[in-house]
Amino acid sequence: MLSVALAALSGLIWGVGDFSGGKATQRAAVLPVVWISKLISLPLLVIYLIAARSIANFSKGEPPPDPSERELEDVDYRYKCIVCGAQVVLYAAPEGEVPDPPRHCRETMSLVTPVE
Repeated sequence: MLSVALAALSGLIWGVGDFSGGKATQRAAVLPVVWISKLISLPLLVIYLIAARSIANFSKGEPPPDPSERELEDVDYRYKCIVCGAQVVLYAAPEGEVPDPPRHCRETMSLVTPVE
């Protein structure tokens, strides 16, 4: 999608420049119009190349690191929403830890099974 947008922008800039150059040569000599247009377009080309390179660098980002592999133990934690009554069952948790209760209806759910 980004390449299509950049191609469309490039075509638009090219078309505007071509039209403007044609209109300018109707009123002035061709050589000064060409030199002035090149002097104007050079900084715009540099800005365009810098922007295109920085956008390309965003897509080459490093993938996120793998989560730490910790041992999981079988558990049976049952949580209940205190607002609407929805229930959640947690069957695995990091070994030796009781995880934080989930949230539902913007409230912390209550643990309804005893922790051994």
